[in-house]
Amino acid sequence: MTPAVILMQVSGLLLCFLTAGCAHAWRAAVRNGDVEGRQIAAFTGAVLALSALTLWIAT
Repeated sequence: MTPAVILMQVSGLLLCFLTAGCAHAWRAAVRNGDVEGRQIAAFTGAVLALSALTLWIAT
């Protein structure tokens, strides 16, 4: 495995952790009734999830 592939896999793993963080932030926003925070967390989580999926497909 080349260093570039390893770097892409590590980046994908980090994006997965960030996506999980966005899910946690979304749940907290729902619990607190924060509509704007919920929308921001959902959008950011979707973008990070798509980025992680793209890296996974590329490797």
